[in-house]
Amino acid sequence: MDNLTDDDRSDLIRLSKLFRCKYLETVCLNVCNDEEFLNPSIGTFLNDEMGRLMKQLFLNSSTYADIIFKVKGLLYNNNNNNNLIYIALACRMTSEALADSSSRATECLTEK
Repeated sequence: MDNLTDDDRSDLIRLSKLFRCKYLETVCLNVCNDEEFLNPSIGTFLNDEMGRLMKQLFLNSSTYADIIFKVKGLLYNNNNNNNLIYIALACRMTSEALADSSSRATECLTEK
C-alpha cells in the first residue's frame, strides 16, 4: 500500500465500507495510521475463521465427497483424511483402490 496515493487509500476504505469488508477497512486504516504491525494478526484470525467454516461445512459431511464409507452407522469420507487413512491401512483392497487415482468405485463397501 506504500505505492498508493491518499486518494487511492480513501477510495479503498470507501469501497471496503460499501462492500462491508470490515477487515479490509481495518487493514487500510492500520496502514494509514502507521500501525501495519497489527495486520498479520488479522490475517491469522481470518485463516482460523476460514478453517472453522470449512470444518463446519465439510467435516463428516458427504458434500463434495468422492468416496463415502458407512461403518457402524458413521459416515467417513475423503474430506476426513484421518479416518480415511485408518480405513485404508486396515484393508488392503481399499488401500489399493484409493491409491489408484483413476479408480472410480461403483460398489458400496459395507462392514460385515
